Amino acid sequence: MSGLRVRIEAFFFVFGGWAFRNKFVALGISLTMMLILAGQVPLLKIDNSTETFFHKDDPAILVYEQFKDMFGKDDFFIIVLRPRAVFDLEFLDILVQLHEKLAAEVPYMADITSLVNVRQTRGEEDRLIVEKLMQKQVKTPLELAAFRKQVLSNPLYINSLVSADGRLTAILIQPRAYYMDSKESEHTATSMTRTLRKPIGTIQYAEMYDTMKRITDPYGQRDIDVFYAGNPVVTIVLDRAALADIFHVTPVAVIFVFLFLALMFRRVSGVLIPLVIVNVSLVSTLGVMAALGISLNVITNVLTTFLVVVGVADAVHILAIFYRSFQACGDKGQAIAEAFGHSGLAVLMTSLTTSAGLLSFTTADVASIADLGVIAPIGIMFAFFYTMLLLPAIVSLCPLGRQKPDQAKRSPGLDRIFLSISSFALNRPWFIIGISVIIFCLSCIGMTHLRLSHNVLNWFDEDHELRVSTTTIDEAMKGTLPIEFVIDTGHENGVYETTLMQKLDQSAHQLEQYQDNQVAVGKATSITTVVKEVNQALNENKPEFYSIPPQQAQIAQELLLFEMSGSDDLEDLVSLDYRQARLTLMVPFKDAILYKKVLADIKVYLQHQFPDKKIILTGIIPLFFETVQNILSSMIKSYLFAIVVITLLMILLIGTIRIGLLSMIPNLIPLCALVGIMGWLDIPFDFSTMLIGSIAIGLVVDDTIHFMHNFKRYFDQTGNVQLAVEKTMLTTGRAIFITSITLASGFFVHIIATMKISMIFGVLTGFTILLALVADFFLVPALMRIVFRDSI
Repeated sequence: MSGLRVRIEAFFFVFGGWAFRNKFVALGISLTMMLILAGQVPLLKIDNSTETFFHKDDPAILVYEQFKDMFGKDDFFIIVLRPRAVFDLEFLDILVQLHEKLAAEVPYMADITSLVNVRQTRGEEDRLIVEKLMQKQVKTPLELAAFRKQVLSNPLYINSLVSADGRLTAILIQPRAYYMDSKESEHTATSMTRTLRKPIGTIQYAEMYDTMKRITDPYGQRDIDVFYAGNPVVTIVLDRAALADIFHVTPVAVIFVFLFLALMFRRVSGVLIPLVIVNVSLVSTLGVMAALGISLNVITNVLTTFLVVVGVADAVHILAIFYRSFQACGDKGQAIAEAFGHSGLAVLMTSLTTSAGLLSFTTADVASIADLGVIAPIGIMFAFFYTMLLLPAIVSLCPLGRQKPDQAKRSPGLDRIFLSISSFALNRPWFIIGISVIIFCLSCIGMTHLRLSHNVLNWFDEDHELRVSTTTIDEAMKGTLPIEFVIDTGHENGVYETTLMQKLDQSAHQLEQYQDNQVAVGKATSITTVVKEVNQALNENKPEFYSIPPQQAQIAQELLLFEMSGSDDLEDLVSLDYRQARLTLMVPFKDAILYKKVLADIKVYLQHQFPDKKIILTGIIPLFFETVQNILSSMIKSYLFAIVVITLLMILLIGTIRIGLLSMIPNLIPLCALVGIMGWLDIPFDFSTMLIGSIAIGLVVDDTIHFMHNFKRYFDQTGNVQLAVEKTMLTTGRAIFITSITLASGFFVHIIATMKISMIFGVLTGFTILLALVADFFLVPALMRIVFRDSI
């Protein structure tokens, strides 16, 4: 194994010299590749829709897509208005104006519903009339009083378009499920053009949202509070927060990298070369990301700052040896070859181990995390590739002079600290190991308190507009997100069955009373509401006939009359062949984990109500809960994958199984401490915190590799553990210290992020890197003292 290592180091020695001499070839290869990939960057998209968290073949998303094909989108833009009084002549005029303006100008809209146009079903002699509620404008106080009574007495409107106390009213805007590139309407699309349709995505959501805001916001100046909620609104806010975080955090990370590079090298070239390599790597990675159709979202947006702070490490380790050699010999070509021969293998191995940690995400059941597992390793290997080609070429072109003795000399204070650390670790190995065992045990106890979570609202501050709006609407109207159930009768016209209709009506009524801990079901909607309305209208509008007819033939006849009235509301409630009926339950925006029991209870109840029918569960809330389950399975698989692969790579690098396994201890303890701290501090396991473990282990093992690689070299030369540790601390230790501080600071800058999810991710990842630095400086030497014996 040592012979193989020597041959690889010799290869890097030769390659560094080749790239230095053939600088224009190296530059040409690098820049050509970067420019080709840069052309793809404008195609990069941002997408935080619920669907992005699922693989295309995930059963949950396939069911959801089938549901949308049959019934259309289930997620609405919800605009809620809180005027001084809803039932006021002046406000109703404003509502009509606003409704008409939104209907005329909002693009990609399938439907708009408010008190202006919601259906009113009534009978007139022997005719069924289905018309808009405000068929005629309300003009007099007498008409206003009648209108108020009519609205507040109709179950269809309560907690849907008006709050139960009559203080708030809503406008619901349903996006189309698909749009056409051409001007042809989705409703008139032929079978040929229908194949060209595209699903409505975040770009279309943003256009709809901006139009709504432009139209509606001015009404906020008329003593009307305006709130926006619904899953499409959440998606747009997430998109924009993710983009804002990229533009806020990344430049600050670059500044920190700049400062630490200047502190370490005290040379302009030592700052500019790593930054050039990082930026070229970042542009290339984003180009590949766009080419593969991977979008930026709350998960993948960590990639930019990650590559900035991680990509610089390769160049730092090469340059650290280069400047030392150049100071000694004054020959740039010889110095770069020596630097590549000395650190090239270690840089390759750190790139592979970091990539392995990230590659573990490809096993994730959450699609956006799996995407990160694809693109992040590509970014890491780009950083390695460009370091190998660009660094020697730029060094060859840059005029460099040897520093004066007082500039080149080491900081004696820092050297004394490193020597003190190595002395302490080597003289008290069992004490350090004992402390590590205590930390591990405390961490294991903390892990038992760890909990899962998925609540997008908690990613924002309590006073954030999205959080305030959603909470206000949930409290007043009992729900902004849907749980969808489809009852499949198994045969055509099965929905007409009297027993099914009666049980469906009973189920809707019962489920509206459901409450479990922090979750209560709000509005329940199904076809039974239409049936009861029509039955009442055809029986002289008498309230006692607001019920399901006793005969199946009567139900079928009444629904036929409703279809003939011109209303298309049935399309949203039953399948075209009347085989399947839809039951929608509106619920508040809560942590998805809270819905575990709710979903189970409701499904068991419906299966009991309809024992011979197929019950299909879908909708935004079930998808959220499925995401929580995917987080857990993804965490287990990615952590195991990362640990196994990185351990094998460590064994391969070091050359012995025993030492390779021992070298993983300083890397696993910081990871255990991280998870334990999350448990002790009640930091939930969600999208961002799940990423930390695999990212952290891929990062922290880098320092161990550099430490062990150089320790082994110096131990083979000296045969003395103490000398080998001291020489490692005074050479590689300095680079490890600077790169770790740079990495940690690069993640700590997430404290300025817009979203809490990014802040927590950055702080915990940075803290874990610092823990790993302490482990490498104390625990690794302690283990080496116990394992190795002096030969001289």
